[in-house]
Amino acid sequence: VLKRELTRERRTMLLNRFAGRAGALLRRAAAQPSIRRLSAPVRTDGFNEGLPGRAYMVPVVVLGLYGAGWAVTEDGRITQMTKDFEKTMKDVDPATLNATIPSPSVMWNLVWPIATGLLTSLFESIAARLALSPDMVFLCDTALDADFMAPTAIALLSFPADHPAFVEALWEHRGVEKIWHIVNVYRTLPADQHDDVLSNACLIAAKAAGSPRGAGLDATPFVWMLTKESGGLCAAPGIEGLAHLWQSQRVSVLKAPVIAELEALRTGSFPARTLIGELAHRLLSRMATDVPAFEADAEAARAYSIAMLGPMPAAETRTVWQSTGISQRETSSAAMRRQLESDLDTVDAQLELLKKAGSKGAGAKTTHERVGMLADVLTAGAVGGVYGYLRAWGRARWRDITPSTARELGSHVGRRTAVGVMLLIGLQEGAAHLKREHYADVLKGVDALKSSLGLGGRVPVEAGKPAAYSKEGLQALIVIDLANIVLLGVINFCFPFCILPSLAHPLQFLLPPCEPPFPLPRSPGVQ
Repeated sequence: VLKRELTRERRTMLLNRFAGRAGALLRRAAAQPSIRRLSAPVRTDGFNEGLPGRAYMVPVVVLGLYGAGWAVTEDGRITQMTKDFEKTMKDVDPATLNATIPSPSVMWNLVWPIATGLLTSLFESIAARLALSPDMVFLCDTALDADFMAPTAIALLSFPADHPAFVEALWEHRGVEKIWHIVNVYRTLPADQHDDVLSNACLIAAKAAGSPRGAGLDATPFVWMLTKESGGLCAAPGIEGLAHLWQSQRVSVLKAPVIAELEALRTGSFPARTLIGELAHRLLSRMATDVPAFEADAEAARAYSIAMLGPMPAAETRTVWQSTGISQRETSSAAMRRQLESDLDTVDAQLELLKKAGSKGAGAKTTHERVGMLADVLTAGAVGGVYGYLRAWGRARWRDITPSTARELGSHVGRRTAVGVMLLIGLQEGAAHLKREHYADVLKGVDALKSSLGLGGRVPVEAGKPAAYSKEGLQALIVIDLANIVLLGVINFCFPFCILPSLAHPLQFLLPPCEPPFPLPRSPGVQ
């Protein structure tokens, strides 16, 4: 009994001692500011007060834009707005429109297709909803055939053409055929009549050439886009379209001549050399690695041309009309011989240029493609670090914080901003690569996640093939877009001031490393 009493007293004493020490620690922690309670002692130099607050508005604004995109793509709304645009523009005199300030209704009808297109480009679920709606049928069947509605339809459809499944929807509704016809009509017009309608149509045509159905398109319009006859507006879409077609039309590429045009664009003056030169260099690098295939096709074309020409006549045969001086024109056989000989000379000259490009050590992928993503992330991080430092330092000096503390505060915030910007740019580039290479696998992964959560649904896609939009796939795309918005909000909450540097870093205005995708040369024996 005495032993049990001593044990009870000792237990009570130990509990009282532990409770006293815990209470002292809690009272000491309660006396410190909550912002630094778990990480650092109290600072009285204004450092804690100068730290930026947590940002909550960015995901709210993005969600608002997402909701606006869903409201605009409601069934029948785009059809009605397009018809209103046609009615408004028919009542406006073109001379008055160019000489005076447009009315609010005219401005709205000029702005809403671009704003809607941007939303469909940012959020693929909105693009999928548009592709599945009756408005898509109206845009492809009716609007593209109307004089006033065609520019609006092309401007709207050019933005979501970055999504492969949307291009498949354009093929399904015969929209690509009509846009191809519009491009060919513009080819007959002088360069001073080319406008943004041609630029948007060429952009859609280039994306269509990258789809499986685009393998049968003719490369001649894309060659025309590279020349000065197109007004210089369509060089980038022309290069992108040729990047998907040159392996099946090598002789046409050599006859054009495409190699000389690409070399001129690659070595052109600033800013064309910076903006278009990388695309031209990328395509030339692809072609330079496939010189043996070009030579084989050129030899086959030369043999066919020689068989068509036949032996050179010993003496020129003249018709009766030429002998009497009535007609000075050459015969059809002489004209055909002259044209074939000119084509052979052009093919030989283009092959020499291509061999020179290959002798310079050009690889299948350019330097920008290999290290562009890393350079993009590092450059964005440097811009974000400088922006975060200057903004935090300026806020600190505005609050009359000492210069030394302001510099320390700027360094701390600048590092956090740089990390946030690099995360955003890295996720953006990684998502673009994942979507392009493993689009069907991403949708299947979301489908498996929905099944595990008991939400049901099925995404009918096959790996390695472009997925067509469906109602089940639309649900998966909604989940992906909402997850991206949540991730954006989390990064912006944890890392201050990272949104503006992500939008303004310089390399994204030149050429994203992952876009546009250029296919590599096929291995021998692959057709």
